[in-house]
Amino acid sequence: MRGQDLVVLFNISLKAMPQLLVSRIPMFVSHHTALHFEGEKLPVQQVLKKWIANHVVAGHAACSNYIAKHYKRCKVIHSPFDDGIFYDRHLKRIPFSVLFTGRLVSDKGVDTLLRAFSVLCKYDNRFKLLIVGDGPERLALEQLADDLGISDRVGFTGLLGSVQVAELLNSHELVVVPSRMEPFGIVVLEALACGCKTIVSTQGGLPEAAGGLAALVPSNNPEALALAMVQQLQRPYPSADAVAKHLQNFTISGTALQFAQLLQSCIRK
Repeated sequence: MRGQDLVVLFNISLKAMPQLLVSRIPMFVSHHTALHFEGEKLPVQQVLKKWIANHVVAGHAACSNYIAKHYKRCKVIHSPFDDGIFYDRHLKRIPFSVLFTGRLVSDKGVDTLLRAFSVLCKYDNRFKLLIVGDGPERLALEQLADDLGISDRVGFTGLLGSVQVAELLNSHELVVVPSRMEPFGIVVLEALACGCKTIVSTQGGLPEAAGGLAALVPSNNPEALALAMVQQLQRPYPSADAVAKHLQNFTISGTALQFAQLLQSCIRK
């Protein structure tokens, strides 16, 4: 690493830290994960990471205000979305269609979505749910859908590419992001860009990503989510002007420019 002006880290790696400290090359950290769940005690390992971020690095930025609040003098540079792929194609949407897209891990709260969806199906069999993504929880979630008696109304696609996801966002009415923890939530930007009605949990940076254009529900509450799904499907789609105004803050070019300026300021130090 000799001769380098700056080392850029995406989150702090304690394993790499001894070598970096010995090199004495200035470090810049881009924070994209939460240190811990809200209300939980901060583990020793995370305490050390927080101390390094606040006292050792030359500069740092976070993907959301939610993440930045845990650090001192941390600039917020929001994660962007690809507006060349995710945009409203003004296609005819499948009536009563609900979509989830993301990794199938416990943090994403897909089990809560399935339980909420089972409540809907008891009163109206027109609803359809499509779950896009893969992960270690997939088999358990498929089993849960079967146990709840809704496997005939729920589809699992596995992992899909961005273009395919954008097409599905344009054909579905409602996107649900029921995460138990989410540092920011690019999927919310993508859903809004594609013109979807959207519901997000109140956890992490999701409300920040939604910008007042999505319904908010507490995490781990199937009944509240089921009610929000019914209400949101009955409401009009978000205003195109309001969505465009919100999303102009999350472009790739704008994010790149902010990072370039911040990195240059760290090098000049």
